[in-house]
Amino acid sequence: MNYILQSMEYDLINEDYLEAIHKIKAQKETVLSISPIIVTNNETFDFILNLEIKSLLQDGKEIKTCISISENAVYNHPVAAYRITKLLKYIYNFYQHVELFIAEKEDTSLEVKFIIPHYLELSSSFEEELNTFDDYSITIIKNDETMIIQYIDSLSSYH
Repeated sequence: MNYILQSMEYDLINEDYLEAIHKIKAQKETVLSISPIIVTNNETFDFILNLEIKSLLQDGKEIKTCISISENAVYNHPVAAYRITKLLKYIYNFYQHVELFIAEKEDTSLEVKFIIPHYLELSSSFEEELNTFDDYSITIIKNDETMIIQYIDSLSSYH
């Protein structure tokens, strides 16, 4: 990416506008050809989650997503997406398949759930380690077949 930007800068300095435009169009086509997994119209939020999820998919991980949030500038604060991806990557250290559900709450917060179907009982260190994620207030719900790891992320501090 740096090379491409430097090349475009060189073209612009040398007033080779047609070549610069050609390179810009080629890059736009490349970006558009990569289908996004998450589309909420919150550009930063979508970019960070898509980047991390695509990386995990390339590593052979499986994910299903269901995200229901409105277009809102508060979601574009990178911390909201980074918190989700940090916990997602930790969970993938133990499980290959995760279902991610994100819903908007009325009080400008996100309800984030990581559902692990057909989970295997791990040592208590997995759950103990989850408790080290400061400021998450994680709740774990388990039955015979499914484990749900959830937290509510108050976005009011991200303004």
